[in-house]
Amino acid sequence: MRYFWAIVMLLFSFANAYEKPLFQLPEHQKDVTIYLKTLLNNATFSVTIATQSFDYVPIERAIIASVKRGVVWKLFLYTNHPSPFVQKIALLYNVKVYLCPASRQNSFVYIDERLFQSNLPLEYTLFETQKGWFSPSKTSWEAPTGCESYINYK
Repeated sequence: MRYFWAIVMLLFSFANAYEKPLFQLPEHQKDVTIYLKTLLNNATFSVTIATQSFDYVPIERAIIASVKRGVVWKLFLYTNHPSPFVQKIALLYNVKVYLCPASRQNSFVYIDERLFQSNLPLEYTLFETQKGWFSPSKTSWEAPTGCESYINYK
């Protein structure tokens, strides 16, 4: 009987751990890029961050959502505004950035996933839009139509 309760307690502890974020973002947004670099270097896979903007809270929400879903991700950063933060990330990871027209609804900047050279499949990606979270096609790696303009930050 004691083994039964030990197993029950063990399962309960795993269930509680799944609901909690596995990590927290730094307190200040200026530390986010450093934090992401550390996270990616220490991870078996890359982490995907998909948000409507690069404000601190959407990034935090996207990362925590990915952790709670137990998904292994690649890094994608989305916005319709090429802010200095976008530029910093692009330079930090040496990626190609495709800017979507700002007039498009839910437009975003596409950062090329080939940077990570992963031969393992991406399970799904979550986008934060005004309508909430949704999951697009697993094979939607190309920049959407109308998002072909390339930004070279180098």
